[in-house]
Amino acid sequence: MRGILRATWYTCLGLVSLDSAIWIIDWLGRWDWLNAFMSAHSQIAQFFHSPLPYLFFMVLGLTSLWAEKRIKEPHIVARYVNLRAIPDPHSATMQMVFDTEQKKPGWDEARFDWDWFVEVQMVNDSETRTTLDRLEAEIYWGPKWKRKEFEFRHLEDLDSFDMDMTLSGQGKGHGQRVFGERYRPIPDLMAQIKGVPLEQEIGYQGWLHFKVFQVNQREMSEGKIKINIWIVDAKQRKHKLNFKKKDAKTWDNNFYIGKKSGLHKDRK
Repeated sequence: MRGILRATWYTCLGLVSLDSAIWIIDWLGRWDWLNAFMSAHSQIAQFFHSPLPYLFFMVLGLTSLWAEKRIKEPHIVARYVNLRAIPDPHSATMQMVFDTEQKKPGWDEARFDWDWFVEVQMVNDSETRTTLDRLEAEIYWGPKWKRKEFEFRHLEDLDSFDMDMTLSGQGKGHGQRVFGERYRPIPDLMAQIKGVPLEQEIGYQGWLHFKVFQVNQREMSEGKIKINIWIVDAKQRKHKLNFKKKDAKTWDNNFYIGKKSGLHKDRK
């Protein structure tokens, strides 16, 4: 593709004059009809002798250079493949817990912190190698005209959590047979990719952890809280993660993410 764009650029530079191009064609004796056509249609001939064709080829040449540069830039394709939102019990009072269990009026208005775990699948879909520097994100509720943004923090502490394969995403037993270890480590995406030269078509998959502060259960249950994540490369180019609503239907919900307890903290 780069070769085609480069050839287009050279061709446009070579066509400094349509008159000379027509003269060469006529000299070769293959396109006598072209001169006859131009003589019979003076308006068309006038157009080709005006500055407009030169401007067209100049724009075409510059566009091919821009396209070649664009193709050289790295293109990271990343998408969400799973998500968990786990309430942080340390940020809730006992009264809040009792009110939630008894569904007392206003139980879903109490605010506390949440642990959000996002699983990401990504690949470098270009010939150019790149390294990734950091993350940028936003977590908000509601439409754009009355957006409410939530405070959050990206944490790189996934070694403090694990996946319980006997529980569903809601923390309840799913009753399915589990093969292998019950508690499994959570693959850390940033530990895999940060500072690593990403080659073309080599995929990575892992999790990110965000601590989201002061969100109530009503806002969570309405499903209007959204998260946007950008992966920023070494040249500060942003690559946004893709998400489609239908993708959520294929997510694996047959495990629960929780803090490691003393009973299984040695399982890594």
